[in-house]
Amino acid sequence: MVSFYGSNPPAHLFPAYSGKVTEQISLLGPRCLELGMDVVLDLGFWIRQERDEARATAENIGASVVIRPGRAAPERLTVRNQSLDGDLVIFEATYELLKRRFEPLELDEARMEVEG
Repeated sequence: MVSFYGSNPPAHLFPAYSGKVTEQISLLGPRCLELGMDVVLDLGFWIRQERDEARATAENIGASVVIRPGRAAPERLTVRNQSLDGDLVIFEATYELLKRRFEPLELDEARMEVEG
């Protein structure tokens, strides 16, 4: 996203930009799996349906899937937004809007917990 549209794209264009990036990932990721490569998708997967679709795509190719839930907090975003590492800027207000969409992992979703 940052490579194509910068670290702070206009809010009104963000959905279209995000859709284009996700579309490219959905083409490249499965192809990489077919070639035997490991693929790490750092897309958030805030909604169960998104996780199920990604899992089904990988499993249909014969790849195993590991979900590693991360931990997000507004304080972490403040630090991230101040870094010069080329991260996508996510302001606290945006985080609060996105957080309302979040669907936690359900008990039937296999996962690998991340420490720290």
